[in-house]
Amino acid sequence: MRRMFVDFTNDGHHYAYNSAVMQGLKERRPSAEILYYSKFSDPKKKKELIESGIQVEEYTAESYFQRLPAMLVRIIMVFKAVTYAKKNGWDNIHFLYLDTIILPLCFLYPFLLKKRITATLHWFPGRTSKRKALGFLLNREIISELIVHGEYTKKQVEGISNCSTIFSIIYPNLHPLIPNNRHIQVKERLFSTDNKGVVLLCFGGLRHDKGIDILLKAAEGLPDVEFTIVIAGKEDSFSQQYLEEHIRNYKLENKVVMNLKYIPDEEVSAYFDFADFVVLPYRKIFSGQSGPLTEGAIRNKIIIGPNHGEIGDTIQRYEIGIVFEAEDSSDLGEKIRDSIRNYEDLKRKIADSSYKKMIKRDEFIRQYQMFFYKEKELQEVIRSS
Repeated sequence: MRRMFVDFTNDGHHYAYNSAVMQGLKERRPSAEILYYSKFSDPKKKKELIESGIQVEEYTAESYFQRLPAMLVRIIMVFKAVTYAKKNGWDNIHFLYLDTIILPLCFLYPFLLKKRITATLHWFPGRTSKRKALGFLLNREIISELIVHGEYTKKQVEGISNCSTIFSIIYPNLHPLIPNNRHIQVKERLFSTDNKGVVLLCFGGLRHDKGIDILLKAAEGLPDVEFTIVIAGKEDSFSQQYLEEHIRNYKLENKVVMNLKYIPDEEVSAYFDFADFVVLPYRKIFSGQSGPLTEGAIRNKIIIGPNHGEIGDTIQRYEIGIVFEAEDSSDLGEKIRDSIRNYEDLKRKIADSSYKKMIKRDEFIRQYQMFFYKEKELQEVIRSS
């Protein structure tokens, strides 16, 4: 296999996904030639890939990008990636994060006709224009095969295309389950004797679509319930000032603790280990799968999420928690109350879920190996190894 993997997200947590895919393919077939073409720049992780036999080409953003519309920047980035592939003989390209480059690929499709393009789609597009563009790419076989992360998204994509080569590979947990000293340090840093009750974890960057404001409004309606909300993630649409102001207004000072920064990989597991619930107060615009969901589910944490999109389908299909009416803070509050009241029953129920086996890293890698090597070819590799 000789394949170029392209990713423009420049995100540390997403890198864990990318490296698992590429290193898994390399482990199964050491002779495979794999190139990682990415904006992500971390010398330690770059060295890790190179030492595992993966070639790395770091894409640097041009200074003039700051003066251009975002769409034009993406078109230029994709064009440069395709040009690099052509110049260096990489005929097979896999876009690891298709979501942000659907429209650019449509604009550039004449340049892609002699390439074999595959891709991973993490979210089903919410905008009509992007849905039509995705259908165009699939129906014209510009993208020959597509990976999604769940049956909900697969059915949505099938509804807008005639493509029969859409594969569902369940999004995995990617962080270790074994506690270490960092876990104890994180817990001591966050909690005080004033914090009581169960721990509700809201993990991830504070984007508008992730709905931290919905969770705080829901918590306001629960003055008689003991709990501690842990908010961990970088400021984004919502700032620390915004959160502190609403925490005061909602009288939640003794019920919320925050660590508003990028959480390094070695500390991620700690937050999920000491949580009782993982709360995903996401808006309807968030239609994809959630990393915090899988990190919580693998550790037998009860998931509270919206009854919408891939998350709602996953929670209900595999019985790993409870859903609330998306974007309804009153309903979220009631579901939190009910979940705390029925904690033991819910814990017993999620313990029997088959979902934990499906999201293990090894199973995720195996599915990607089967996608790229195909079943017959994979079996030949296994027999010869």
